[in-house]
Amino acid sequence: MTLSEEQFLYLLRAGLWGRACGAFPVAALGRLSVGEDSVPDWQGILRLARQQSVLLLVQDGLEVLLEAEPQWAQEGKALPPMHLLKLQRFRGKTAKAHAELEDLMGEILAALSADGLHPVVLKGEPLSTYYLHPESRSCGDIDLWVPPQEWKRAASCLSERLEDGERNNRHRAYSSGANEVELHFQALELENPFRQRAFRRYSEQELKENTRPCALPLTGLKLQVPSEGFNALFILAHAFHHFIEGGVGLRQLCDWVRVLEHSSWDAAALAALQDQLRQFALTKAWQVFGFIAVQFLGLPKEKLPFYNPRAVKDAAKVLALILSEGNFGRYGKGKLGKDAEEGYLSKKNKSLRLGFRRLFAKSSIFPSETIFYLPRWAAQAFRRLRRGK
Repeated sequence: MTLSEEQFLYLLRAGLWGRACGAFPVAALGRLSVGEDSVPDWQGILRLARQQSVLLLVQDGLEVLLEAEPQWAQEGKALPPMHLLKLQRFRGKTAKAHAELEDLMGEILAALSADGLHPVVLKGEPLSTYYLHPESRSCGDIDLWVPPQEWKRAASCLSERLEDGERNNRHRAYSSGANEVELHFQALELENPFRQRAFRRYSEQELKENTRPCALPLTGLKLQVPSEGFNALFILAHAFHHFIEGGVGLRQLCDWVRVLEHSSWDAAALAALQDQLRQFALTKAWQVFGFIAVQFLGLPKEKLPFYNPRAVKDAAKVLALILSEGNFGRYGKGKLGKDAEEGYLSKKNKSLRLGFRRLFAKSSIFPSETIFYLPRWAAQAFRRLRRGK
């Protein structure tokens, strides 16, 4: 791990928890000191923060650092004013985006409610309530779940108000300006068909019977969200799905960390969670991502059920992939990401090689979990090739 990556993770932890977590690193882990007088590579740190969609959390961490070590500003090591101004502008844009997203969510839920529909809001904006500074969480899509028998009626209602988008076998997408809305009748699609049926039964029962009310931080909009126990499992499953399929950012793991920090588990809940992790083949993913959550994102060990310190090697590999690939795998393409080859077939060839290389790297960590992704990945690649996309 480079020094910039260590410093980035330090600031991210500080922003997540609102406190300094030890001394700010001035030498890369396992390497000789580079000197305490060296100025951090702020440009590199902020680039990592943008790629992981945690820029404002890192800014929060910077404020914590300056409170803990005020000499940084006096010695000229603090973030340069130019970068600070850009961060402040981005914070203003993000606050506006949050307000627009919550307003749109209110309009959609009101329209659905008038039609007798009461969806559950998955992930997204409600998770900002778990953060110390809700506005520091990056905005995302609006994900709504309704029971399968109500899905067509809900889809018809949204089609009257929003622009239609992508459709697949688990959701339909809509858009309103820069905001995306997804209407789900199944919360997540696992690649193994047997596990998928089991997860669908589990999630439908949970989302029908164990939801809770939530008020959004900016507008106070009241809505229904999953229980914290469901979220702890679902957010991990969703992040793992994206990690294997394309890539995942630390933003998703920060959501998981904040949910876990607010969760409590009695003996019955722990037994149920253990059964669910086994049933959905998520035990190893839970332990590997959990090691990252504890050791690199600062989650207290007692807040993570089934913590496994032996996951250290796999966790290091996963974290390296996350840091190189960025949010949803948009970065870390290397030579395959350059535009030197302009031809359509050349670009498709590069895309296929990149996808296979990433899948192969992840199969060395999660072999049995990754094998089920190969057929769908190949089928999707072939369909895109036929459609000329």
